[in-house]
Amino acid sequence: HLLITFARRWFDANTGVVTYDKELAVRLVLAMMQLNDALHSGGDEEMTPAAGVFSFPNPNISAQDFIDAFRVSDRRQLVSDESLRAIYESVKAEKLAQALPSSVAPIRAAIDPAAMPTRLTSRIHSDFITIRIPAPDPQFAIYLQGEDLLFEPSTLSFAHSAEASFRVIGNTLGAKTAIFARTGAHANLYTGIPLSKTFYVERAFMRNTFRVAFTNHAGLQRRYLFSVENKADHANWSSMIERQIAKCKSEPLGQPLGPVSVKVRRAAEAVALRVLRDALIVPDEPSKGETQSNAKPGQRLPYSLSRPSTGQQADTASTHPPGPVGSVKNGHDLLVACQQNSLIPLVLSFLNVVKPI
Repeated sequence: HLLITFARRWFDANTGVVTYDKELAVRLVLAMMQLNDALHSGGDEEMTPAAGVFSFPNPNISAQDFIDAFRVSDRRQLVSDESLRAIYESVKAEKLAQALPSSVAPIRAAIDPAAMPTRLTSRIHSDFITIRIPAPDPQFAIYLQGEDLLFEPSTLSFAHSAEASFRVIGNTLGAKTAIFARTGAHANLYTGIPLSKTFYVERAFMRNTFRVAFTNHAGLQRRYLFSVENKADHANWSSMIERQIAKCKSEPLGQPLGPVSVKVRRAAEAVALRVLRDALIVPDEPSKGETQSNAKPGQRLPYSLSRPSTGQQADTASTHPPGPVGSVKNGHDLLVACQQNSLIPLVLSFLNVVKPI
């Protein structure tokens, strides 16, 4: 019943690919199991206790014998000779693995890093991913494959080493699934290796990013994504922002600063923050039905806060719809704006302490 259900589900998933009907797909699956038992029965019965259920041992069966036997169920030859011959060669080279019996203890394999990366940068190889087993095993290997994914190497052999490493490169953007196909006589012994893994391939500017989230002056949650060139800059920015946040939370605001009273200090900082916000943060888009002609006076048009590199301009233009864009600011422009803005509270405090003439 399990094999029949599998064959029918496989047929439903490949309806547009195969040229035969669902019942012939069931017969093909059963024929593969018969071929497997004929070629590989009589071996290690402890590892495959169900061997010999579908056929008696017959290791001398040839590809033509298998094709002729299947033609009894496929008189119209809907399954080509080439496909049947390929099935024969594949099963002969390696027997179909069955579930590990409860009497046999599985072997645990380890992956480093334990949590494999979920995101890849387009056309840039990932860091090395290593799979380790307790001891070398020439009867175990892993084939790596996936659409629009390139693996280096594509086959992990454990014949001479207890560990094997690989890197993966994503050639096109989007979600891509990698298949970890275990092979060899001991393939069903090992656990801890996923059958598949989904990677999300992103553009290069998404490689080293961090997000800053906060509640704005209107009480709305806002998140901003920043990109830097390398991991060192990413670590420096992250640690610096965390230190500044902790510092602002720990500094008391209820004390006067020199000759400036607390009330004046808070007012000056509020003005400085408003100026900085208007200079750097894109204002909210107008509501539906509201056009630029009836927007509030002084309302600014949205503009980008980052400058795409030459290689990113085409990608950026293709993914963002055209719209009103103001001045583009790079990292130096942002730094200068923040430095100049930091002088506003000091200037306003001077205006407060100067005596009128």
